[in-house]
Amino acid sequence: VAPGTRGSVRRMMALSSSSEVGSCSAMAATARAGWRFVGICGSLSIIAAVRAPAARIRPGIAAVSGMLCQYFLVNPARTNLRAMRAEMPKKYWHNMPETAAIPGLIRAAGARTAAMIEREPQMPTKRQPARAVAAMAEQDPTSLDELNAIIRRTEPLVPGATQAVLGEGPVGATVAFVGEQPGDQEDRQGRPFVGPAGQLLARAMAEAGLVRGEAYLTNAVKHFKFEERGKRRIHQKPTAGEVSHYRWWLDRELEFVAPKLVVALGATAVLALTGKAVPITRARGPFRFERFDNRFQGFITVHPSYLLRLPDEAKAEAYAQFVDDLRRVEALAQELAA
Repeated sequence: VAPGTRGSVRRMMALSSSSEVGSCSAMAATARAGWRFVGICGSLSIIAAVRAPAARIRPGIAAVSGMLCQYFLVNPARTNLRAMRAEMPKKYWHNMPETAAIPGLIRAAGARTAAMIEREPQMPTKRQPARAVAAMAEQDPTSLDELNAIIRRTEPLVPGATQAVLGEGPVGATVAFVGEQPGDQEDRQGRPFVGPAGQLLARAMAEAGLVRGEAYLTNAVKHFKFEERGKRRIHQKPTAGEVSHYRWWLDRELEFVAPKLVVALGATAVLALTGKAVPITRARGPFRFERFDNRFQGFITVHPSYLLRLPDEAKAEAYAQFVDDLRRVEALAQELAA
């Protein structure tokens, strides 16, 4: 709007989406103040106005204004002439070129409403995770890189997610850690265990004598499942069905990495590795993942995010137990490597 005008852009106003033709008291105030309406855009009819005579607006800007008028929003089922005139008296209409569209919109409102009612409703597109998993399996990857390339091309099998978060670490690592799913920071950065829980895990690993760069870190579910609340993305626990859909990838991933010891961090990781729910408190410690035909040793402990959720008075003791678990992992890893 600003180029080609001597006046500067003074206001951006978001009009209510319930307004029948976009007219409202905010636009009335704009017209009364001598501002010239330039255009609208967006699903909520964002408008911009400049305080400049029409003659000072370049032809290109005027053309854009005309094009935007064609985009003018109207809900034909909610046309209310009395309310429209109450919010925007006709004496202000001459300042707004889009008002030329109002008569046509009103005349067509009845037909458009009938067309909306008659139109067959369309069901939202549903994910087909089983079909996606079958398609991945048919490609039969021969390396970890090929496997990761397949999942990058695959739509998320859970709602949301910006990208697939792949495992990280060397192939042939002695120890592999399996978590639940990526979090908000992992989804944004595309790396596993880089958020608050991941930082806590790195700290505990260092205290236990484990080097993060020498271990392989991944998740049972490869995409971030979340619920939006305002500007925040709140983690949602994956269902057993969603864990099952990702199990094929986790199995092949561990096959290519070939660790000697796999550490399950939390209940979701245990479910992915065993195929059944196992109480963490009862099974904590060394564990046999029989589903893998004893190809590697197993170990079960809590997920570091569990420690973050504890009351402050309980965190120190729980963290010490977690570090003790990782010391046992480090000792077992040395024994297996020897």
